[in-house]
Amino acid sequence: MATPVNNSAEMAAAAEKSQHDIDDAEFNSPASSAASLNEKPPPPWTWKLVAVILVTLVRFGGSWSSGITGAMKTTLKKQLKINNTQYALLEASEDFMTTVLILASGLLTDRLGGAELMVAKLGAFTGTSTANIIAVNTGDFAWVFWVAVFINFFTNICSAVFFWFNKKSSKKFGHSVDPVTGEKLIKKGKKLDIHKVLEVPWVFWVLMLYSLCYTSTAVVFSGNATELAEQRFDIDSVTAGWYTALVRYAGFFIVPFIGILIDFIANEPRSVVASSLGIFISMALVNWAPTVSGTAAAFGVYAVLTSYNPTVLIDGMRASLWQQSTFGTAYSLKIMMNNSINIVVRIVAGVIQDADNNSYDRVVVLYVAMAALSVVVSCVIIFLAWRSPDLRHLQWTRKQRMDQAVMLANRKERFLGEKATRNALISKVCFCLLMVLLLGGWASYIWGAITGHNS
Repeated sequence: MATPVNNSAEMAAAAEKSQHDIDDAEFNSPASSAASLNEKPPPPWTWKLVAVILVTLVRFGGSWSSGITGAMKTTLKKQLKINNTQYALLEASEDFMTTVLILASGLLTDRLGGAELMVAKLGAFTGTSTANIIAVNTGDFAWVFWVAVFINFFTNICSAVFFWFNKKSSKKFGHSVDPVTGEKLIKKGKKLDIHKVLEVPWVFWVLMLYSLCYTSTAVVFSGNATELAEQRFDIDSVTAGWYTALVRYAGFFIVPFIGILIDFIANEPRSVVASSLGIFISMALVNWAPTVSGTAAAFGVYAVLTSYNPTVLIDGMRASLWQQSTFGTAYSLKIMMNNSINIVVRIVAGVIQDADNNSYDRVVVLYVAMAALSVVVSCVIIFLAWRSPDLRHLQWTRKQRMDQAVMLANRKERFLGEKATRNALISKVCFCLLMVLLLGGWASYIWGAITGHNS
């Protein structure tokens, strides 16, 4: 089963910022910091380069299959004799399993990725663009998924090598220190600790709300983009697959520069506004300009203005946390939330499309509505950044954050001390709402299964 592309991209972006901060700490903190922690030297660049290569290979293979299900939508519906609702349930199966498994473990947050994310997007581009080519030339769509199996087998080998390499480097080299807070930067979040939910600040939950609207819009739209291109451009599935691959991954060359821009320019709140406006304009063109030129323009806007959002969003989430040891737990909550809402939106979109005789005339209204919500939330983020220093510091560059280290330390102390009870209450309420969303996603999936939509 394919993995939703935006989740893959965001996971890569999450890995990028975690390791990026570790590297910065090594070079900006006093030389004695690492020694005072465990008297182990920091890893040399040769070891870091090997880590980059291994993670790049893992991400390339893992991203290969991220877009093949969406690219094969028309073929799967014809070959399996299913409708849009049943296809949505098929895609939602992966989301359902993710929501179940993510409760038991946090995500690794310890590796770098500007170039790694770029290569991940290249892997997804290759998988999306070649899916229908493989199906047509072999005469059996099953070969598309067999190729994905072989690629992911190679990925598993790379993962095993990386696991061994990580253990060896952990024994040989020490941890780093955050140059701003002095906090020891651990390499990974091992499991989902419910108690740590109470340590997540309200700023993180605001960004979660933005991701709820934005990411789900992008995931569902990109999953249907190939079939939409077939209908709007009147082309075959192979050509549509190339168009869709360009739409979703044409901006891959931008990704390595995003991390640099964030470090020197920052302004995450304004960046999320620009990205949300980009996806809204794209969805508006798809809805109100259903011509060939209108759809082509929508695809172009989507390709450029949404390519950097995962990096910006994850950097903002990381910066919003006062304790970096909670990042694995916090990010696993985000993945659970996105997959829960994806289940609901996929099935609703499938039902709407079936009721409209397989047309996209009505279902795109859903895309527009969700994109509009992301714009509203991003504007709220801008307002809150003006009002609250807890969110305002997301606009700062790395240098500005280091210059304001004392102020940030005071805000952290206030969060953990004076305002601890209030912050715990906010986190409890938000977590309960997340659980309601999770149960809603499960209920939607079970509804689709027991009402015969899985046959």
